[in-house]
Amino acid sequence: MKRNIIKLGNSYAISLPKGWVDRFGLDSSKEIELEEIDNGMLNITAVKNKEQESEVIIHIEKVEPMEKIYAKIYRAYIQGFRKIALTGNFDRNQFEVISEVQKNLTGLEVIEQSGKRIVFKDFIHLEDVDIEKFTSSIFNHLISMATEIINDISKDIETGDKIRDMDCAVDRTSNLIFRCLNLALRDSSYMKKIGKSTHELMITSRIIKNLEKIGNMLVGISYYMNEKQTPRMKEYGYILFKRDMKINSYTIEFLKNWIEYIKPIRNALFNKKTDVAISVFINRRSRKTMNIIFNMQDELKEKKAEVNIEQIGKLESHFEPIVSLSYGIAKDIIVL
Repeated sequence: MKRNIIKLGNSYAISLPKGWVDRFGLDSSKEIELEEIDNGMLNITAVKNKEQESEVIIHIEKVEPMEKIYAKIYRAYIQGFRKIALTGNFDRNQFEVISEVQKNLTGLEVIEQSGKRIVFKDFIHLEDVDIEKFTSSIFNHLISMATEIINDISKDIETGDKIRDMDCAVDRTSNLIFRCLNLALRDSSYMKKIGKSTHELMITSRIIKNLEKIGNMLVGISYYMNEKQTPRMKEYGYILFKRDMKINSYTIEFLKNWIEYIKPIRNALFNKKTDVAISVFINRRSRKTMNIIFNMQDELKEKKAEVNIEQIGKLESHFEPIVSLSYGIAKDIIVL
């Protein structure tokens, strides 16, 4: 990045990047270190001390629901704060936020807890996070989730909340990547270290969002295969259906074909094979997976008595977005 030199009296000055200044909490009262290096290079370092550690204090009202508290913590986490302190009078429901944080936000651990104060500290060094490695793990988690659903249906096993629990790993990893991407957009030095441009960061963010949504769709599919309601199903409003061999067959066939559809997309991303992504793009959506969806749509139109029309409708509303989101990832890879 370039900066113009400004003349101030008998001295000269340059402006500092706002993201870098914000990242280290600098202002006119703080100091920076300058080190002259050979070949015209000047090294500028923010002077950090314990008082300047990145910390935020969030006051919690007595009547605040757990979801609102979690949202505030999530915001602070994505913004890159290393310490997040909650203050206020906590009731039993508000203490549940500790469980939600540790389940969904990688690196945050409780280091202090009382009736009026909870402090989370981040033990992850973002500089050591390999974004591509973690993105790859999300693809693998999703493929594992689809495989588990196939296996459970084939063995006539009740899936329960297993797929939702597996999706927590997708959420945790996605949140960590979002945190890294947000930091990179605010701190040019960190962006340079991870070797990604602003354009690449934005595309990567979109890919992660699509992968997250696919995870949600897979959870929904697993719930429509259950015959017993779980606490999570009740919380999310999923209804129960009786097992139907034909619908089970549709689901297994769809998920097997989707796995074969997403694998080349994943490989195109990490092996930088734009030609593979273009091939997926040209073919639009997988013909096999779309044929399954079209068959289900025909069942809906004809309202055949031997199948559960409502269950088909619910599943079709999950199948189609999975293919569309996967196709969207392939499009993003072309321009990455």
